Amino acid sequence: MTHIPYVHWLVRIPKEATPDVVYEQYWKSLTKTKSNLPNMGNASAYNVLFTRRWLIIIPRLARGYKDLGINGAGMLGVVWVKDMDERKEWDVMGLTEHLRIAGIPNGRTASPEAIMT
Repeated sequence: MTHIPYVHWLVRIPKEATPDVVYEQYWKSLTKTKSNLPNMGNASAYNVLFTRRWLIIIPRLARGYKDLGINGAGMLGVVWVKDMDERKEWDVMGLTEHLRIAGIPNGRTASPEAIMT
């Protein structure tokens, strides 16, 4: 998935997967994530999201930009805001740039304004 602006690991879950298979896929992905964290600067946190069809692990450098935090769903493009003022703040930089700051950017370093986890 080259269009995603940050490092991530996506695993497809077979339709007939048992809980043990899902857990094994999660553990393999988590192990891969943790083994790569030392090579990713200050990253120490990550988001895990999964559905019946896939599991994704997203290592994080920051929880957000300035006062704008972003959770796991936000890292997938589903961002909740409390009001229009907060929405306008998101629009100043754009969602993609927020994702690059919170995640580990593909080929970039974290912004000094990012809120470190």
